[in-house]
Amino acid sequence: MAAQHAGRDAMVGTLRALPVLDAAYDHWMNTYAGMGEQVGALPSVGELYGGFRRLLAARPGERLAAISAERRPSRPHRYDSHPPTAERIALIEKLPADGRPDGAGRAGRARPAA
Repeated sequence: MAAQHAGRDAMVGTLRALPVLDAAYDHWMNTYAGMGEQVGALPSVGELYGGFRRLLAARPGERLAAISAERRPSRPHRYDSHPPTAERIALIEKLPADGRPDGAGRAGRARPAA
């Protein structure tokens, strides 16, 4: 459904970015935001996510990818709500090309009446 709404290529790009963002967020929490936790020195209100946004802006994609490259992919669990990401990407890539440029989802379309 997300691929249909946002477009095949946008969905695949998002799924590929998630492990990098997850690793970067863990790095931010463990290295920057959480390092003063034991002494009560945490980021001020509004700076936790603002600081993460600045970390992303300050690091080129290659440096973010290097952070995630050190992580092992999670193994599927029988109670996972979705198939593994690689499997999801492969299935979405089999969908026919929709011809939409990246970021050209259907956000502006009116929804049918219920």
